[in-house]
Amino acid sequence: MESTNGFGLERIVAEFTAWVTSLATRVADLKNEQDVQTLDLDLRNGGRRILLNLMQTLLQAAVTQQMEQTRICPKCEARRRHQGVRPRKLLSSFGSVTVKGIYWRCPDCGECGHAADSLLAESMSRLMQGRVSLLGVSLCSFDKAELVARRILSVPVDDNTIRLLCMKEGWVAVQQ
Repeated sequence: MESTNGFGLERIVAEFTAWVTSLATRVADLKNEQDVQTLDLDLRNGGRRILLNLMQTLLQAAVTQQMEQTRICPKCEARRRHQGVRPRKLLSSFGSVTVKGIYWRCPDCGECGHAADSLLAESMSRLMQGRVSLLGVSLCSFDKAELVARRILSVPVDDNTIRLLCMKEGWVAVQQ
């Protein structure tokens, strides 16, 4: 990863600037509705890609900054041992993000955990969970929800994941 003080943001800003400049050069080529539709898609896809990159960079910087603080066991407050660096995935509203962090194990109580556990408690962000749950319950078909997630949200989520999330949210609602 790039320097922790800049988090690699300079690279993302440069990428964004180059992307905007390339889009601006296409203005003279806009002649009809099809050209505008192509521009619309390019803006959506390029913007999502840059935002996904920004999300990845910022999350990785946060995990890296708090890595040493996560050494203390949350269960017994003993000093945990380094068990290697492992990836951790998160499905965000921009797409799939992977961060790397230390996997810890407590020699006293046996509690294990990833350095990103406090940031990424689940494999899907709360924002994405809300969107996917809404699709799942409103479309009456998890297959349709999968298609809509891919087409509207531009994030692939399989129908089984949507079904399990809706069932989990349903049980939470019943218990309340």
